[in-house]
Amino acid sequence: MMTKLSERLRETNRRFEELGTRTELAALAPAPAGQGIEARAVLAHETSGRLFPLRPGGDTTLGRHDPVTGVTPDVDLSRLDPERTVSRRHAAIHDGDGALTITETSASTNGTFVNGVKLEPLKPCALADGDGVQLALVAMRLHVILGGG
Repeated sequence: MMTKLSERLRETNRRFEELGTRTELAALAPAPAGQGIEARAVLAHETSGRLFPLRPGGDTTLGRHDPVTGVTPDVDLSRLDPERTVSRRHAAIHDGDGALTITETSASTNGTFVNGVKLEPLKPCALADGDGVQLALVAMRLHVILGGG
């Protein structure tokens, strides 16, 4: 099973590097199985190339798994953050009224950054296609794949 997942990840990374159009990106980034949503935007982890679909028309929570409560955010960065620099409930991306915004949900110790600028806690920041989004030490890039943003 791990071999198959590794092969899929390699293929996804290869295709991600070859992307030339948003149509190809949309085909590459379907929502995770069982969620029944079609993402209009994804966060791409800059080191691994892993893609995280964002919930359309609502909030997508970003953080790491909380083993005490069992709560897992929509975008679980636990495996990408072995030093645990990302807070359990670090930030949220809101998709509403044709715009995407990110809000640091609490005063995280290690911060949230958009294009290198540190966000103020609880103050929404507009996002656009291609923006760099960094939660603590985890760097990602936003890709809008279906209209808006």
